[in-house]
Amino acid sequence: MLSKKAIESAHRAVAENNVLASGSDGRILYVTRNVYLKLMWGSEHEIFPADQFKDDNEPQLSARENTILEFERRNEIYNPKIRIPKYHQLFETEEGEHGILMQRIFGLPVRELNEKQREEAFRQYDQQCELIEQCGYRVIPSTPYVNTLFNTQRGRLFLLDLMDWEKIN
Repeated sequence: MLSKKAIESAHRAVAENNVLASGSDGRILYVTRNVYLKLMWGSEHEIFPADQFKDDNEPQLSARENTILEFERRNEIYNPKIRIPKYHQLFETEEGEHGILMQRIFGLPVRELNEKQREEAFRQYDQQCELIEQCGYRVIPSTPYVNTLFNTQRGRLFLLDLMDWEKIN
C-alpha cells in the first residue's frame, strides 16, 4: 500500500491531467518519481483506434473490470524473475474512473536502443516470454518493440501492459 501522500498525489495527477501516454487499454499519468497511475478504458468509454483490431466477439469489459483483471493477472503471474512493474494498489478517482497505482519503470523503448542493447533486449524478451508461459500466459503482442522498456543503466528489459496477454492453461 502506498502512503496517504502518494494517494493524494495520484488524485492531483488526475485533476491536473498529467498524462504521459495513452493506448488502447488506458492512459498513464505521472504521480511521483517512482509511481505512475494507469487509468483503464472500458466499455463505458469511447473506443481508441487501436481497438479496431480486437476481436468483436470478445465481451467488452468496464474500466473497473479491466482494472481488476489486470491487477489480478499481475498477482497471478508473480515470479521474481519476471520483470514487470510492481502493482501497488487499485485506485478510483472522484469521478469513478478506475486504475492501478504502479511502479515506474525507467527505460527506453527498444526502437531507441543501439544495436548491442537491442540484441540484449531481444535475448531477454525471449527469456521473459518463456518464464511467462511457465505461468500459463502468452505475451501478446509478441514483439519486444511493443509494451517494453529497456533500462540501459541496469541492462534489463521490462514488460508492460498485461491486458492482452493470452491465458494458455
